[in-house]
Amino acid sequence: MSVCANWTLPLDEVIRLSTKTKRKPKPKADVQCVAQVDPNWGRQLVWCNPVAGVHVNEFTVLNVATVVACCRYIATSIAQTDYNVYERLPDGGKFYQPDNSVDWIIDKEANPETPAIVFWETIILHVLIWGNGYAEIQRDVYGRVLWLWQITPTE
Repeated sequence: MSVCANWTLPLDEVIRLSTKTKRKPKPKADVQCVAQVDPNWGRQLVWCNPVAGVHVNEFTVLNVATVVACCRYIATSIAQTDYNVYERLPDGGKFYQPDNSVDWIIDKEANPETPAIVFWETIILHVLIWGNGYAEIQRDVYGRVLWLWQITPTE
């Protein structure tokens, strides 16, 4: 005899009950893919229904803490590097130009609202999650670069 809570059941009854409750594996679903050619870009886009039944895209993946942490780590590591402006020399070398106005923009302050490190971190996060990072280049009347403004890839 086997004791289950306050009830006493014969062993054969316990075995019979335990074999009834075993779950049978679900059959795997077929993956169905749809291919289309994007008229704007001319490349083929493929959408597949996942086997697990969970739809994953750039918005749902942001709910996974591990993905956000890894992307943040990569973006912060890359954004901390120095960005400098160099002039190419005819012999194939390069010459650092610290007084160039673009050097200040890409290394210190991308625009009046965003330091360069935050700007590059944001651009790299966009690349990791959406596949592209966009920035608008604001120029003065002479065509010189004034500021860089990040643009969300979903816009």
